[in-house]
Amino acid sequence: MNITNQLTSLAGDIPDAPAIITGEGSLSFLELEMALSWTVAAFQRAGLAPGDIVGIDLPDQIQHLLTALALARLGAGQISLQPSDAPQLLARLSGSLNITAIVAGTGATGDLSIIEPPPARLGELKQLKSHPVQAAEDGALPFLIMITSGTEGIPKACAVIHSHAAIRLGLSSHAQPSGPGCRFLSLTDMGFNGPKCRVFHALSSGGCLAFPENRRAAPLTEFIIKHRVNYLAGTSIHAARLLAKSEKNHIRFPDVDALRISSTLVPERLRQRIREQLSPNLYIGFGTTETGTVALASPSLVRRVPGVVGKTVPGVHAEVIDDNNMPLPPGEVGRLRVKSRGLVQGYIGAPEISARVFRDGWFYGADLAELTPGGELIHHGRADDMLIFDGVNIYPAEIEAVLLKHPRIAEAAAFSLPSDHHGDSPAAAIVSASPLSEQELFDYCRPRLGSRAPKRFLLVHALPKNAAGKISRIALRELAEPSKPDIAGELT
Repeated sequence: MNITNQLTSLAGDIPDAPAIITGEGSLSFLELEMALSWTVAAFQRAGLAPGDIVGIDLPDQIQHLLTALALARLGAGQISLQPSDAPQLLARLSGSLNITAIVAGTGATGDLSIIEPPPARLGELKQLKSHPVQAAEDGALPFLIMITSGTEGIPKACAVIHSHAAIRLGLSSHAQPSGPGCRFLSLTDMGFNGPKCRVFHALSSGGCLAFPENRRAAPLTEFIIKHRVNYLAGTSIHAARLLAKSEKNHIRFPDVDALRISSTLVPERLRQRIREQLSPNLYIGFGTTETGTVALASPSLVRRVPGVVGKTVPGVHAEVIDDNNMPLPPGEVGRLRVKSRGLVQGYIGAPEISARVFRDGWFYGADLAELTPGGELIHHGRADDMLIFDGVNIYPAEIEAVLLKHPRIAEAAAFSLPSDHHGDSPAAAIVSASPLSEQELFDYCRPRLGSRAPKRFLLVHALPKNAAGKISRIALRELAEPSKPDIAGELT
């Protein structure tokens, strides 16, 4: 069954209910269905067919949504391209992916055919006439083509097919708002696959999608309150931006039933501030490109277990293993392997890497984790971020956990610097709430970390992060290159 068929049913069952709300107004489920069928027909006229692979390079979220839905109904696989890296990504992967065309507005580059997107304004969408189109029903057709460098450190592509799509969309739906009463706002761009799946699920359940035009903290807050948004999802970087404009001892979003943060590591201090200043209904989610959602922590679990990313969701099984692939007992840190009904079958055009990480129904990734005696999952970063200093394994998470307990450190990220004598030399970048001397930091870390303590500190105004909210350790190493100013000398 095509995952967009539910939208056709909703257009018949609740035609006048809002499917999309913006500052401009709303679009009903019937109007959305008409605009969707018009877009599919336009793509067919442009030559797209089931099984094609199509890039999406659209910063406008409503255009991206309609394009993504239309490609799904058509049975064409879609790959989201960020405007800043689309040319490089196409150059690396176009051969193996066989991208047919790109749906883009102005500014797209490359030799591929450019297809015009649907309108972006609600007034124009309301004028589109319905076209009879047949949804592709082959479960083996591609749905999402996703790029990951989560293993081996190089970009790879994998595909979610239609028969797995509904499984992925519903992996964590049991614990969060959905249905006609849900008003969902994704703080993360739909160009990322996790947010896109959450948007698709909220909409197909009969919920309403909220698209603010201005995402700065003050107008965003006003929009959320005015339009009664009750489900927010984003990353720690989005939470930090909202907290920057929040008042202590005041809940900013008292009517939000779920605020979901999906990041690899969410410091305990940040969790507490979110609960105290944004919403007490904090959920923490964890997943991978290859598996979809792995675990989800409810608000009560977030309060009860420090550092938790949740219990595995229904349909997913996870184990923490040692170097011999044997399960470790609770409390011990090891590599995480995952079984999921939404697991991809491998990487496109990379059979050797696929054979190493997809074995016997398991995905062997680079995530480090531990299980508590109660079966809760605690994430400890990634094995490919591990440092080896004088033969000792050091994980960035253990350095960061110590630094974030310092009362004057707001954010911290550990990373490695090359050393001629020691292998990887541990370093740390910090965002400080007030001036700190390098000696203060050494004196604080050495008793707590011993030989694992950073040998160099960088003071930065903000940690470099990508649009998904993940810290770029490569960017931190570039900041610390000898040719660049020694920021550690400026700590005072």
